[in-house]
Amino acid sequence: MPAPNLLLVGCQKSGTTWTHISLRKSRHIVATNEKELHFFTKPETERDWDAYLAHFPARDGASYYMETTPNYFQLPSDGRDIATEIKAALGHPTIMAIFRNPVERYESAYIHHMDKGRLPYSATIRGLTTEIPSMLDYGRYGSILRHWKKVFPDIGTFFYDDIQADKMRFLTGMMAFLGLQNDLMAKAVDFRANDKTIKVKERHADWKMPVLEPETADQLRDYYRDEVLELQDLTGRDLSHWLAPAPEVKTASVIGLSGYVRRMMGGRA
Repeated sequence: MPAPNLLLVGCQKSGTTWTHISLRKSRHIVATNEKELHFFTKPETERDWDAYLAHFPARDGASYYMETTPNYFQLPSDGRDIATEIKAALGHPTIMAIFRNPVERYESAYIHHMDKGRLPYSATIRGLTTEIPSMLDYGRYGSILRHWKKVFPDIGTFFYDDIQADKMRFLTGMMAFLGLQNDLMAKAVDFRANDKTIKVKERHADWKMPVLEPETADQLRDYYRDEVLELQDLTGRDLSHWLAPAPEVKTASVIGLSGYVRRMMGGRA
């Protein structure tokens, strides 16, 4: 079995599911049927290398064997460094990450954790939670990217904004980064990922759509300001709109299924 040579390592709530499924439709890429294998987040003593490789069956003409686990993209902690562990195990795979406005990412993650019962439900998201440390930590894009670039200098950086703006253009750019011609058809990638959003609505039919209060959004912008500025420097991308003042207050309301899906998916991505 081939070892993976392409990893989409982040970021959470940034269109990675849609991207993974879309790239799996290319004849050039063998992407795992199961997304988020979490192989490198497991302790080394719990890793089954043969079982991991079984996710990547050989295919004639394939240029890449890909897995996607968004929570690989983090800083070293508890004496472990996922980036260096990946390099030690796989050598020099191609690494990619997709970035989303960290305030939007936080809101989306908060709703996800509410749905899973890890955080109590509230129609209004107030304050910066410390109950789940990764809620804030995963948005420290500048620091995380700076560390990963030390291990993988050629990491490919992409943006969720571009998925929302033009899916095909986003994929064409990603395929060009991989040295491939885009063989994906627009119709094949025009879908919403994460069908779990439908199940969430079915489980919580009486929910009002949780929204982030403007004061908390302002707190998050202040919290992430230096990280966003560093991400700008590292990528050359203008991200000033991520630091713009909060929009007008939104009113929580009971939403229909289609509205819930659009909200959770940040549009149609």
